[in-house]
Amino acid sequence: MTQFSSAFAAVVKFHREKQNISKAALAKKADLHQTYIGLLENCVRSPNLDTAAAIAQALGLSLSAFIAEVEQQITKDDQLIRGGSGPV
Repeated sequence: MTQFSSAFAAVVKFHREKQNISKAALAKKADLHQTYIGLLENCVRSPNLDTAAAIAQALGLSLSAFIAEVEQQITKDDQLIRGGSGPV
């Protein structure tokens, strides 16, 4: 599991749950298989750019906004690993 995969999973799950939609509903909106959404959320698979764009669009976000949130999650995760020792 990469740091990106972990952060990507967290952002997908956050937005999916915030919008109260199932993995199956997100998969349908993104034209993906629901099992694949589960694999992404469990960090078993990493998305390619087309998949990331499809998921972002299905969640009502631009790809750039979605990736910015993933980057913010990576920063948060880094700070937790370092014990919150100041800015990155």
